[in-house]
Amino acid sequence: MPFSSIFGHSQVIERLDQAFKRDHLPSAYLFTGPAGLGKGVVARALAQMLNCTTHNNCGHCPACGLFQRKEHPDFIIVRPQGKFIKIAQIKDLIQNLSLRPTYAKKRVVLLKHVHHMNMESANAFLKILEEPPLDTLLILTAHDESLLLETILSRCQRMPFAPLEPGQVDAILKKDFRLAEDCISLVMAYSEGRLRREFIEQANKLLSIRSQALHMISNLTGPEMGGHYKQIESILQQKLEPYFLEFLSHLLKDILLLQLGMTPQATNQDLLNELTPLAERFSPDKLERAFGRVIRTEENILTYASRPLAMEAMMVELKWELGA
Repeated sequence: MPFSSIFGHSQVIERLDQAFKRDHLPSAYLFTGPAGLGKGVVARALAQMLNCTTHNNCGHCPACGLFQRKEHPDFIIVRPQGKFIKIAQIKDLIQNLSLRPTYAKKRVVLLKHVHHMNMESANAFLKILEEPPLDTLLILTAHDESLLLETILSRCQRMPFAPLEPGQVDAILKKDFRLAEDCISLVMAYSEGRLRREFIEQANKLLSIRSQALHMISNLTGPEMGGHYKQIESILQQKLEPYFLEFLSHLLKDILLLQLGMTPQATNQDLLNELTPLAERFSPDKLERAFGRVIRTEENILTYASRPLAMEAMMVELKWELGA
């Protein structure tokens, strides 16, 4: 993929292109920003450019063919196994880097989510950064550079990635995915300037999950509660509770925004007719407490609290706040 076909990140791409043309590539880059911005796409395009016969990602030379088939032996990707990048992975990488590249003029190693290195693997990786092979470019990606050791930061040239513009997200969705218009609207509303691949792949299902979240906020009383608990059980079985909680928090926030007359800032623009009566029904204090309860539930689940218990506790508190 040539740089010219990548949506967004023009400043990053220009800096990379100029560094290559001036033969000023560092030994290591650090690409930072939330998942879904395209850091890996840019890294792959750079690796292909370095090894393309024309240095323009022609798509026809042997090196480009290997990249297009995702078979190039000298483009090495290291990603977390489970929750962490483990010491064994770094040792394997050190062994690989002790050998000459198979085909490449410049071998490229993409280390994804390096903020998931534990201390042992981070210390082992420092040895590579301190004495990088001359024929190798290291590209690290992380959500936030503050999560990394200063000793790693000091040895990398940093490249922050900004969120994509809405038009760029829309163009990528229409180019690379086959989605119905209502699914595109949902993905756009919750994109926050990034491509959330798992969200996109489940967009049709998530439309239903959002509807369930809205129905729950609207009907936290009496006989409806039994149906809500069954819905929660189904959501937990499908492991979709992070999305359900995300929808709950955004819907509650949107109701507050409607009360404040800040309608353009609402996430769920397509649900304003359904949300307006709720803005008239609930007090701001109750909505803020309910919103806080949802956020705490998200945090509890991230810290390994029991998912069913955390969700049930949230339901009780939401009923207390909004079902009276």
